[in-house]
Amino acid sequence: MRSAEVAKNRSDLLKAAAKWPTRIERLEFEGVPNLGSGELTFDSPLSVLCGTNGAGKTTLLRCLWAVLDPNHVAGTPGTIRKLRGGKANLEIWRHGKSLSFASIFTEDEVAGDAEHEIPIVHIDASGDVLWQINTYDMYPGLENYTEGLGHYDLDAGELETVRFLARRNYDSVAVYESEFQDRSFPFFSVSYADGVYDSRTMGTGELAALFLWWALKRAEKNSILLVEEPESFLSPVKPSSSA
Repeated sequence: MRSAEVAKNRSDLLKAAAKWPTRIERLEFEGVPNLGSGELTFDSPLSVLCGTNGAGKTTLLRCLWAVLDPNHVAGTPGTIRKLRGGKANLEIWRHGKSLSFASIFTEDEVAGDAEHEIPIVHIDASGDVLWQINTYDMYPGLENYTEGLGHYDLDAGELETVRFLARRNYDSVAVYESEFQDRSFPFFSVSYADGVYDSRTMGTGELAALFLWWALKRAEKNSILLVEEPESFLSPVKPSSSA
């Protein structure tokens, strides 16, 4: 049953992706540490970068991000360290037009000419989840994440989605949206098996699944999404019904 649902979701996603108005077409890079020089073409608006540890997947994603959004990538953890030299050119397709952008990387900055109105969303699935866990350790009180904040309860369709993703048959899920250290993040309170618990005590993989759902759901329509290590903390399992 779950295998059929996974196959259907994959098919629906690929069909939808073929109609997306924005896609990355080609990345050319030169002299980038750990990448060297080369060129990549993207045949689909939905692409997955695969490779062994140290192959340069994160560096490549940071390279894409730096060309698309040089102002916001500056100062983000690890970016300048990875992109401390070289340059890159990027071509994207947007509403029937081809657009080109370029960036130069140095020890101190990312300098680029990207001027566009395309929303760029970067998600570090591993780093963002670890940051949340560390925040809960430093500030464990529930009031830090719920007091004075409104929340919303997932509707039936959303609840079914997160049940599928987290493989837990939740009775309900409430989401609070918190701000801390200039970062927005979700705080989840869930009802499950006659009990209630929240983000502070749920399993890391469970938190990672719910966080990714939240981050993708709130992304602006027609944005370019760059997701690092989306599989972080998620256990590979054989298809089966939800727990």
